[in-house]
Amino acid sequence: QLLAYVAAINLPQARVDRAAESIQNRFGFNAAAVTRDTFNANQNQWVSTLRQETGLADLSPEINRAEFSTVYPQRVCLTDSPGEINVGAVVNPDGSWRGEPALLRSSGYGVLDRKALQEIQRHRFAAAEGIRAYVLTIDTSVDYGDRPCLDPNPAS
Repeated sequence: QLLAYVAAINLPQARVDRAAESIQNRFGFNAAAVTRDTFNANQNQWVSTLRQETGLADLSPEINRAEFSTVYPQRVCLTDSPGEINVGAVVNPDGSWRGEPALLRSSGYGVLDRKALQEIQRHRFAAAEGIRAYVLTIDTSVDYGDRPCLDPNPAS
């Protein structure tokens, strides 16, 4: 209904397109982005890229067992619960990030993924010998507040 409303108001097409993208990003669930196949494909591509960028042909990611979570405040009910997020991290010997985190598996919601990627960059890893690569898992949840969430498709 929001998309239909945005399309109906008199705005330049570029603004309508940006608004539609924002609505889809916030409320639209991308089921293909949460699959094991997507995770495997993204991880394989990431490993190939990080080996090339670091020059370390035998660099393989380790599973990082630290617990990470993010909570997204939201008033409108989401049709699908967000899934956990998997992120690839390349880490310098001093424990600092080496570049940006890589989204390997989405929660299904772009806005929640971006929030998690921003938050995870505050994490500091333990110092280690040499460059390391890790796969992190971030648990996700939605906080609808004190009242029941709002129906995205109310009866007209």
